Amino acid sequence: MLKSKKLKVAGYNSVDSTACETFSEDAVTMRFQIHGFDLRKERRGTKFYTGSVVAFGHPWKLVIYPRGHSTSPTDVKYVSIYLCYTPDCSNKFQSVVAEATIRTKSRELKVGKINFCPTDEQTGWGTKKFSKRDDILSKDCDDNGT
Repeated sequence: MLKSKKLKVAGYNSVDSTACETFSEDAVTMRFQIHGFDLRKERRGTKFYTGSVVAFGHPWKLVIYPRGHSTSPTDVKYVSIYLCYTPDCSNKFQSVVAEATIRTKSRELKVGKINFCPTDEQTGWGTKKFSKRDDILSKDCDDNGT
């Protein structure tokens, strides 16, 4: 299991559940729980979105390709994952600088500061090869596939 810093939870979003929010002054943790990940039917190149979590007044969500992005390698099934800044129309030209780590029980992907500049499309950061799908299912999901 990976060690992590103690951070206050900015928000929690569980696919098919309700989010709650608390804030700290300088760093937050956003938690997303995907129920039944092992049963997701999306094909390679097909994504789904979590609900939004608001941190420091800015909405964020995950975009997940359970069987990999259409341009991810085909030798193994990967899970592709992206953290997206999703401002509403009134703030769609406001950029945000943030640091991010996408973490599961067994895998961690860190990035330094990134300037998220929204346009008419969502802006995000992530990777096509976050983890092998089989590793996520065997190391990160519980008996219910969550």
